[in-house]
Amino acid sequence: MIISYLNILTFRGFVLNEIKHSHNNSEKRKLEKEIDKLLGTRGLVLGKTFYDVIKLLNLNIDTVCFTLFPKESSSKLNLFPESNNKIHNFISTYIGDLKLLSKTTGIEYNRLTKLFNGEYKNAYPEDINGLAIAFSLKPSQLFEYFYGDGERPVIELPKPADGDVSEG
Repeated sequence: MIISYLNILTFRGFVLNEIKHSHNNSEKRKLEKEIDKLLGTRGLVLGKTFYDVIKLLNLNIDTVCFTLFPKESSSKLNLFPESNNKIHNFISTYIGDLKLLSKTTGIEYNRLTKLFNGEYKNAYPEDINGLAIAFSLKPSQLFEYFYGDGERPVIELPKPADGDVSEG
């Protein structure tokens, strides 16, 4: 399933609803102006913008991602193929397959390739959320790494099932 990206109006409505009961009227107006300045005129929300707005409002990134992005669009990445060949399993873990990553993250393959190659400089928040799910990370870990001062997350590889070594 390919991701449906978050548009500015939906995100703006969400964040304004978040501040509705927690701030007085003058604070709300000031925050609305800051939010509108951050969001700009783009149709879709960029990852950096998403991060900046969430940080401005002191919201929990993981909770917001869980609320706004459907789980069905991403799944955990199976780093170990369905094989009893330990040599194949070991090598394939380190040779990336962007098509598999595209499928598990929900990021369209051409978009993922351009992000990977640096042709696209801006990820959408759904892209980052999908990558987090695929690599069993919290979305906040990737947002903090990409846009804040967070450290590069350590991706722990799950222990593969025992299999036979192919004879050569």
